[in-house]
Amino acid sequence: MNAERAKIEYNSEYEFILVKTRGKVPSVGDIISLFDEIVIMCELNNCNKILFDATLTKKLPSVSGLYKVVDWMTRKLVLVASLRIAYIISTEIDNDFRFFETASTNRGVRMRSFKTANDAKEWLLKKE
Repeated sequence: MNAERAKIEYNSEYEFILVKTRGKVPSVGDIISLFDEIVIMCELNNCNKILFDATLTKKLPSVSGLYKVVDWMTRKLVLVASLRIAYIISTEIDNDFRFFETASTNRGVRMRSFKTANDAKEWLLKKE
């Protein structure tokens, strides 16, 4: 994914991967490429927690595109069973994202969306 649209970094204080996205995500391929980068970062840091800050994201791919991402995630990501993914989302993508969240959760991905960073961090960091 274009570096102008996504930034990935490891937060060593809280031990999670922080992903900041903005603008319109142009394609399913871009999202899959982003997840490839995230998986590498997770492996390098022995980390299974991801915090997506999508508050500046304006548009998501179509519902069929989102389903392709969910399908890819659950078939290709070996780590998917151990990952916890918290999303901070904008109201602009709330409806489309709800489908992505529900489809992912139904396929075994531990994912939740939140309106605030504090709520997302609290869920992501709580002990299971």
